[in-house]
Amino acid sequence: MKLMILFVLLMAMQVQASIYAQNAKLSIKMENVSVKQIIKEIKKNSEFSFVYSDVDINGLDKRDVNFTNVAVEKILNKCLQGTDIVYEIVDRIIILKKVSDKEFPVMQKAITVKGIVKDKDGNPLPGVSVIIKGTNSGVSTDNNGKFKIDIPEKGMTLLFSFIGMKTKEFKVEDNKDLNVILEEDKKQLDEVVITGYANINKESFTGNSVSVSKEELLKVSKTSIISALQAFDPSFRIEENNEMGSNPNALPEMYIRGRSGIGVKELDANNFSRVAMKSNPNLPTFILDGFEVSIEKVFDYDINRIENITILKDAAATAMYGSRAANGVVVITSIAPKSGELHISYSLTGSVIAPDLSDYNLMNAEEKIEAERLAGFFDPRPGTDYTEARGLKDYNEELAQLRRGVDTYWLAQPLRTVANHKHSLFIEGGEKDLRFGLDFQYNSNGGVMKESFRNRTGIGLFIDYKLNKLQIRNYVSYTNMSAQNSPYGSFSDYTDKLPYNEFKDEDGNYFKDLPLGGQDRENPLYEANMNSHNKSSYKEFVDNLSINWYLNDYLQIKGQFSVNHKSSNSDIFLDPRSNRRENANDDISLKGSLSLSNGESTSFFGNVFTSYNRSIGIHNINFNLGAEISSQESFDMSQYYRGFPSGKLNSMNYAKELVRNPMKYDNTTKSIGIISSLNYTINNIYLFDASCRID
Repeated sequence: MKLMILFVLLMAMQVQASIYAQNAKLSIKMENVSVKQIIKEIKKNSEFSFVYSDVDINGLDKRDVNFTNVAVEKILNKCLQGTDIVYEIVDRIIILKKVSDKEFPVMQKAITVKGIVKDKDGNPLPGVSVIIKGTNSGVSTDNNGKFKIDIPEKGMTLLFSFIGMKTKEFKVEDNKDLNVILEEDKKQLDEVVITGYANINKESFTGNSVSVSKEELLKVSKTSIISALQAFDPSFRIEENNEMGSNPNALPEMYIRGRSGIGVKELDANNFSRVAMKSNPNLPTFILDGFEVSIEKVFDYDINRIENITILKDAAATAMYGSRAANGVVVITSIAPKSGELHISYSLTGSVIAPDLSDYNLMNAEEKIEAERLAGFFDPRPGTDYTEARGLKDYNEELAQLRRGVDTYWLAQPLRTVANHKHSLFIEGGEKDLRFGLDFQYNSNGGVMKESFRNRTGIGLFIDYKLNKLQIRNYVSYTNMSAQNSPYGSFSDYTDKLPYNEFKDEDGNYFKDLPLGGQDRENPLYEANMNSHNKSSYKEFVDNLSINWYLNDYLQIKGQFSVNHKSSNSDIFLDPRSNRRENANDDISLKGSLSLSNGESTSFFGNVFTSYNRSIGIHNINFNLGAEISSQESFDMSQYYRGFPSGKLNSMNYAKELVRNPMKYDNTTKSIGIISSLNYTINNIYLFDASCRID
């Protein structure tokens, strides 16, 4: 019974193929054309593929054809009349051969070849092109990496090709299922442009872009993504801020397409705070795995989790991302977990940061005193109360300090050599239909200014699930960051201090004012040993969900949804004993201040896209059409208190007064947009690239 059913099915398949050949009607009208041109026209208007030798066909004379709604056999009979070429139709493959060709035996039936295509880690590869070598006939693998193709006879070769993989040939000797493994092609990966909406062959992408792999990034920097990027693109520039030095909490100012006329520098030359940089109009847009993120997220992101970065910087980027791309777009792709046995990887990156003071050639105490004497610093000054006696007194006081061995190198006082370390742990595994990844990060980043740091802890869970033609990906992460600016103030406070001054008395207490010098005698080390502090932190929860529905080998519908919640706060306290200008108050009970701020933001993002990516003969079409919607609500609240009894009692409960009522800032942003893009190539020679966005 089973054999009978199988026989009936085989007969039905053969009858179906035969019926198509009989029922397919074509209309062709061409004058003075070659047989090859006629073949191309038949392929264009039907589902037939051809197998032939160019040597046999090229020598045939040109002819005229004029057929209306006729079977393909009638067209072939007319075109091949008077030649030594015959044809045979097997399923939907038409074989042309010479009558005397003994190496091309007549086939009774085609061979059906099935199999699966995977990468080196055993993950199935959907969308791989499977072509019969020497023809344009082929198929693509499905969502599970499987394929099925009919070939005319044994001994023919199949070509397997996929973006980012090396093309592989496989000679078919029988109809056994094939297990094809494709290897990664690093060189070909460089030829793919990742726009965040689609992956486009670099040769057919008419926009301006720069792609950087993980290996290239790590060669430049193992700790900072942003500082590494400027080594690969001359237009990606980071503005050096010498005043901030190596402050780990100073976010860099950068630009890709030049700077606007009202950048942070123009608004406030000294404002490089986190809030100021967040609203900096010069910043590019950052896209991480299809979702927009802040510069702070990129600044704190683990560089070991990156697979590729693409910088888009012209009108093509603006057409895809709208006004957000006015300063360029940085598209970051992270590493997805791999299936197979449980795999645990751990990475430790250590660095030592030391201050470099070699550019400072300052005088020691003895040289400074002698320079002052030669410059007439101690000479009488007519018209003032600075007499010869006072000058001699000042000179002897400085000499006394020198004889006591005082020679303070002020530049070294607020600095340190610090060892930083970054830890990254990634656990991955699963099967081909269910993959997971669990990542942990800890980054301890200290600055050369004493007691400054920025520490970050993060955890994330990645799930990739496939069910038939449906693929669901979800990544959930939680990040906690804490930071502190150095209580030693600005490095410039130490550059103008005199080397013959000491900063402690005989009992080891810090001088509030230095014993010698001009009007500016404030001791910066006195401030550093107060209970003043400048602290900040944030906590962030992110859930990114993406769904891909593969309708067939070349058409898919994909959607993304993201929710992001972030809470941040800062705590800036000034000790009541401080000498700073902010603490100038005649009423001693009002000395000392506390500035508190906290904020929360919640954002939602979603999009739906239809993607059509297909190769038809010499034509390659990549078309995307979709819509996206986003919403962000945020608020910031600040309070300012003053009048504290001591530096240790720095809670707002101990403040004498609330200087002003709490201030709250609310911001709501909503947007909706429609995006379309088309990338079309003919024989990889003629290119057409277009994109459109309406917000």
